[in-house]
Amino acid sequence: MNDISESPQEIATAGLVAGGAFLGAMWLDNKLSSWQFNDLKLVGQVFTTRSPVWQAQGLAGHFGFSVVMAFLYARYVRARLPGPGWLRGIIFLQIENGVLYPATIVADKVH
Repeated sequence: MNDISESPQEIATAGLVAGGAFLGAMWLDNKLSSWQFNDLKLVGQVFTTRSPVWQAQGLAGHFGFSVVMAFLYARYVRARLPGPGWLRGIIFLQIENGVLYPATIVADKVH
């Protein structure tokens, strides 16, 4: 057990803020580069391409995943990583990216 005492509401809020920051970075990256990636489309169009349903599904899936990752980080990972809090968060999500990135091979072919 770790000595972190954030409430579940604080952890969920941190996950929502991080999810929003990711969407902001994605939007800026799309504006500044020729690579057009849309996480909301990737997540939201799993079951339907009807608009606005896929946008709502994408938002729910994206922010839901962000909150789940925040709880996993707070409960199991944070105390095990080195460095200050901001660096531990970056390390954790880079590990997550490395683990999930191979799934893009399947997603590109099927999606």
